[in-house]
Amino acid sequence: VPSSSDNVLYPKEVALHRQASAKKLTGNESEINMMEATRESRKD
Repeated sequence: VPSSSDNVLYPKEVALHRQASAKKLTGNESEINMMEATRESRKD
């Protein structure tokens, strides 16, 4: 089974992927706002 073998062979990669997906769902807007704010401050 690919999913179980992925968990066994690449547990860290799977965990990081899940964390990244969770961050995209919950904090994507805040990250974009922070990036936009840093861009504006760097322009000035």
